[in-house]
Amino acid sequence: MVVGARDRTWVTARSRAFVSTPDMTQRVAEIVAGVRLRGDAALVEWARKVDDARFDLAKLRVPIPMHDQARALVAPEIARALSDAKERMTRVYERERDRVWSDADGSTLTLGVRPYASLAVYVPGGERARPSALLAGVIPARLAGVSRTIVVTPPRADGTVPPAILYACSLCEVDELYAIGGAHAVAAAAFGTVSLAPVEKIIGGRSPWVLEAKRQVEGTCNVDMPGPSPAALIVVDDTASSEFIAVDVLALAERGPDATVVVVSESRAVLESIAQLLETLGETRLTRACFLVHAGSREEIFAVLDGVAPDRVALHVRDAEAFRDRIGNARAIFIGESSSIVAGEFILPCSYAMAEFTRPFVCVAVSPERTALDAQTLAALAELEGLPFHAQSARLRGDLA
Repeated sequence: MVVGARDRTWVTARSRAFVSTPDMTQRVAEIVAGVRLRGDAALVEWARKVDDARFDLAKLRVPIPMHDQARALVAPEIARALSDAKERMTRVYERERDRVWSDADGSTLTLGVRPYASLAVYVPGGERARPSALLAGVIPARLAGVSRTIVVTPPRADGTVPPAILYACSLCEVDELYAIGGAHAVAAAAFGTVSLAPVEKIIGGRSPWVLEAKRQVEGTCNVDMPGPSPAALIVVDDTASSEFIAVDVLALAERGPDATVVVVSESRAVLESIAQLLETLGETRLTRACFLVHAGSREEIFAVLDGVAPDRVALHVRDAEAFRDRIGNARAIFIGESSSIVAGEFILPCSYAMAEFTRPFVCVAVSPERTALDAQTLAALAELEGLPFHAQSARLRGDLA
């Protein structure tokens, strides 16, 4: 359904910060205190309740296979896709190393960083592996010089770690892998146990229990507590492909229960076309907030941008530069139909090393040729993670070159 910009129903799509309930806060506090005081014994107790009823310490640390052995565990297209993603992400992150400026008088200014000695990356796991989250955390940590990088991930029902996670660990040279998740994994990484040495920082994981656990261990351990829940906004005009937009909306919505997406345009005809396609493609999947907003003017589009304060913005308009300069909140901007938001989730790093000290953004303008080359890599990773519309979004762009 298309709504007008002035009725402001779309305001509910504004990014929402995580808020714990009193019951969750108390339960997580019990878990955190248990692991801090009783170490491995509490870890085993909670892992049996949450992860694996037959869990014991022998299952905690998972051996990471050698590269060739790990590669043989996954399908060739998945191995190739993960390797390609690592290569693309590494090339981008390498550009964020120390920067030096020299003046005519011989003065120099260096902006540098000192790495953490140890880092834990929480990777969502279970039956649906998320190796892309592993790459996004481990690759920049390695390039920054973190000397010890560990991964904690919930095991599958049988207590094992998915092969794609094993291969990603081997590919990225992870030091330690632990088959454990939830609040008890966060507590173990923060306080340490006999079997798991503590780390200086914990990143990753957006489930309520993990977020609350990270909030409670902060102070003992550095954490990456996220800001508001991610909202995405797509600006389109009469040159935009309705099919591309509809599939991207579904791709954004399938990521999680807190995902929201807004499409705004001065063209009601384009919005109506997108609405029809959503119904055809599977609007029943849109259990999260989704708004198609008709703006009466460009100023109303800017008002929607400011009101939603989106995490990511895609510009499918002929004069993208004029819009880019008016976007003040997004951490990533994707310009043109060949610059898919899906690519930003898998192979285009949309973060910056100085993010804690500035308000940065990444502006992505991918060429049609590069997009066509990346189509199969993106589709393979999306299919692996059970995201069919992400895969379709990538494949649609395979013929742009």
